[in-house]
Amino acid sequence: MSRIYNPKFCLPAGEVIATLENKSFRIVNLKLLRLTSDEVKSLSENHTDFSSIPRLLSELSGRIVIALELMGANACELLNEFIYGSKGDDVLSNPDLFMLTTNASDSLKQANKIFGYPGGMNYLGAPLLKNTTLSIIRPHAVSDGLTGKIWNAIKEKGFCVTAARLYRLSKADAAEFLEVYKGVVQEYPEMLDQLSSGPCIALEIGFPDPNVNVHQTFREFTGPIDPEIAKFLRPDTLRAVFGVDKVRNAVHCTDLPGDTELEVNYFFNNLDK
Repeated sequence: MSRIYNPKFCLPAGEVIATLENKSFRIVNLKLLRLTSDEVKSLSENHTDFSSIPRLLSELSGRIVIALELMGANACELLNEFIYGSKGDDVLSNPDLFMLTTNASDSLKQANKIFGYPGGMNYLGAPLLKNTTLSIIRPHAVSDGLTGKIWNAIKEKGFCVTAARLYRLSKADAAEFLEVYKGVVQEYPEMLDQLSSGPCIALEIGFPDPNVNVHQTFREFTGPIDPEIAKFLRPDTLRAVFGVDKVRNAVHCTDLPGDTELEVNYFFNNLDK
């Protein structure tokens, strides 16, 4: 297991994540957050290169970062080679990517602090909740290693991710979130099973231009609920490109404009408590 940090909001996070997924790393946890200087110091307690700590404080403190917990064979050693060593490429050999330790034990301690495992601190993100909407990368897409490609497609369309976190929803959590579809959508039982079947990634979606109606524009970009229909009518939409069927259609998006704040709050405030 290992951690990697991305301190610049404009860095192509989707491209980085897709590259890691292509190299057989599995995303165990993900969170977009803003670290304080004290939190950076806490995460640097076991950092072996003390000369770089001032730079870490400068680069990470008070900025939006993306923290990833990754799993794979010899993950710490390989990731260190990809970022700092001879195995790097144009995406991973990037000065804006950090590993705070190459030791698996210390890496787990950092995960405890960032992702809120039992006994650990829980560094929270901060959703904007203003002209934003919710998208969820469904468990089947996360499992299939599509997180980075979907994130990148969202960015290339001009949207920005303003909050993000990986969740493992219980059946009860998924039922509460999907309650509006119960008795309305025929595939509701299968939708419930899918959303609670493994890790999903919730994204708060915004747009740089405040005059853009983010909910409407992103809903159009998500596409029809059935990927087969989407491929015929809207072939460039997320569900057309990444979806499999009506249940495994890659991404959820908020349906009604009045529900955007409710859905964003459900994940980034209610579930984060």
